[in-house]
Amino acid sequence: MGVPMAVTGEGQAAAAGHRLAQRLGARPFALPEANKPLYHLAAAVASNLLVALESEAAELMRAASDEPDALQLLGPLVRTTVANLLAQGPERALTGPVARGDVSTVRAHLALIDKHAPRYAAAYQALSAQAAALAAPRLDDETVRAFQALLEDEGRP
Repeated sequence: MGVPMAVTGEGQAAAAGHRLAQRLGARPFALPEANKPLYHLAAAVASNLLVALESEAAELMRAASDEPDALQLLGPLVRTTVANLLAQGPERALTGPVARGDVSTVRAHLALIDKHAPRYAAAYQALSAQAAALAAPRLDDETVRAFQALLEDEGRP
């Protein structure tokens, strides 16, 4: 089966929607009508905000390297990350300073983002907190507490 396709409705309408999706080569899944806004939010975060995030990453890479094609420099990393995420799930695909328990690098990133991309500081902080939650089972308790303090503004430079 192919692309996932949300099917709303009940009874015969839902059954017809599932059959139609299958005939189109899609992979139908039930979506309660009341959850359509949440479904749309999930899709926007997964796609639209990923594009915005990668755009900012390219700006930072351009500032670091003076490379005009900065997004292409990041392309192999992004492709590998998405492939690992889909194959292994978020906990196992996570790499980088949070996954390694490198609190000092995250502290340095927070200082750099305040200087180079302050409008993304809250996003970096929130996403790093999520990364710390994903990495917590493989980190020692002291490192987890250090990330929590740092990412809750208590330990910010």
